[in-house]
Amino acid sequence: MLILKQSTASQSVLLGPFVDDTDGATAETGLTIANTDIRLSKNGGNMAAKNSGGGTHDENGYYTITLDATDTNTVGRLQVSCKVSGALAVFMECQVLEEAIHDALFAASANGFDSSGEVTPIAALGLTYLMASNLPTNWATDVDPGSVLGEMAGATFATGTDSLEALRNRGDSAWITATGFMPSSENGSSFTAIPWNASWDAEVQSECTDALNAYDPPTKAELDSGFAALNDPTAASIADAVWDELTSAHTTAGTYGKAVGDGVTAWVTATGFSTHSAADVWTSGTRTLTAFGFTVDTNLVQISGSNVVETSSGRIVGNFNTFFDNGDAASSQTQDDVGGGGGSGLSLSDAISNGQTAGTVGKALENSLDYLDAAISSISTSAAPQLLKTTTIATLTDQKNFTLTSAITDDDAVIGATVIFVDQTDGNQKAVGIIKKYTGSTGTVVMLEAPKFTIATGDTVNIISNPLGRFGLALAHRMRLGER
Repeated sequence: MLILKQSTASQSVLLGPFVDDTDGATAETGLTIANTDIRLSKNGGNMAAKNSGGGTHDENGYYTITLDATDTNTVGRLQVSCKVSGALAVFMECQVLEEAIHDALFAASANGFDSSGEVTPIAALGLTYLMASNLPTNWATDVDPGSVLGEMAGATFATGTDSLEALRNRGDSAWITATGFMPSSENGSSFTAIPWNASWDAEVQSECTDALNAYDPPTKAELDSGFAALNDPTAASIADAVWDELTSAHTTAGTYGKAVGDGVTAWVTATGFSTHSAADVWTSGTRTLTAFGFTVDTNLVQISGSNVVETSSGRIVGNFNTFFDNGDAASSQTQDDVGGGGGSGLSLSDAISNGQTAGTVGKALENSLDYLDAAISSISTSAAPQLLKTTTIATLTDQKNFTLTSAITDDDAVIGATVIFVDQTDGNQKAVGIIKKYTGSTGTVVMLEAPKFTIATGDTVNIISNPLGRFGLALAHRMRLGER
């Protein structure tokens, strides 16, 4: 190990040998070594580049490097390493001494060695006043070691018990039970006499904090996820499981399961239920309908004739000899009968001409014919139909209620008018309807009937005048009621 002087420039050392990194033997004599290739660690510190100057080859792969005051400014170990391309790495350790110590050992007038060639630390450290030649002549008597030790031992010192040897020989067990220490029966209660201090408090709190930081409790999200994974049964699944229970599995007396199962079994096998037929029920029941205040053959003579059938809408059609009677004598044919008894029935013309009683079919037919006659007369004297408005559907509430994009301002101006709808996508798809109600301020239209195809916002609306006007609306409305 080389000895260097602290903070001193121009200290040259040989670094090497540098040998070939392939065979590990051939000396490398032509390397270029820069100061940045030479790395220094001062007294265990991080490696850093040499301050300045590289290396110059001397011989046999050894290179001279010069360390300056910056390189040697730290007392202690100085580790040097160098690795250049083509050669193995080289290491060297030095020891940097404080200037005074270095000079005491290596300066031209160094006195760190006595005549025997031994180091004199007192002289090397500059503490010559402690050398024997500088001490009082009577120091040995004035400073008696025995007297000093006696003062340290005290008046009651006993070699057998108080010497270092005696204390060592007592052993750990004696120390544990000695006065002033913890006796074997100690439960910790005597610790209350020990004064507490802030440093202990801070240390305990620090340990507790470390323990809490190490603890990783589950978050709410983690708990929710864990509980969700339990797949709690729903009310529906619980109910299904209850109803799917076999009654044979519930046989304990006094339980609801057995009571329900026994009850179901008793009902199924009870007299008057599964052991009897419909004929048995009819035999045991009252078969007359007089309790309702009338009998069937009072209000219905018979339905007879040819091709008498019931349509899908519930109507009975055909060539009737006898149809419904209003409840009077079965053989009479009165004007309030649709058809009478006696086998021949009542003709349609008779029903119309005799239909003077309100609420009868004959009366309804007579009223309809009157409206048709009036309509025909009105058409013959009215102007030809005219196109009043062509616009589109702005908004659509349902198939009978919508608003116009371009409105006619007068309220009820187009009641009874005919509307021709044209589908905006397929111009061949059209429908005809009659306006039942109209609000001019909002352009709101209410149709008597929904169109035959589904209209939508943007479809074309052609409003055409109706020669019958409101009368045409009333007639259409009556005819509509007749269909029902």
